[in-house]
Amino acid sequence: MRILLYERDIEAAWREAHSGGCRNNVWLELARAREKTNPEDAFPVYQRLVANTLKVTDKRAYREAVDLISHVRAVMTRAGKPGEFEAYLAEVRREHRFKRNFITLLDRKRLGMGAGKDPGK
Repeated sequence: MRILLYERDIEAAWREAHSGGCRNNVWLELARAREKTNPEDAFPVYQRLVANTLKVTDKRAYREAVDLISHVRAVMTRAGKPGEFEAYLAEVRREHRFKRNFITLLDRKRLGMGAGKDPGK
């Protein structure tokens, strides 16, 4: 897939990734390339990367996840799906509501509900 990406054959790289899988860093590179022409294809990849990143519970992972979520918002907005982003973010907040440092970072980036609101209600 690296060769296909280097050759800018995004379609072939996309097919290969879906048929054989690839590492997270390659998925990220592929999603970035794909979002320019097919944002609807890219944001599920970013969402999956957020979920994988949040399996690690440290501040670096939280910062990385917040950056990815911020990017998901931009891609979904460009794709005309801001409502779907809000639903996605509400689910992320609900699922990870006990990770206070992560929620604080989301609040600082102004992603979704403000500080002090309970996403579980």
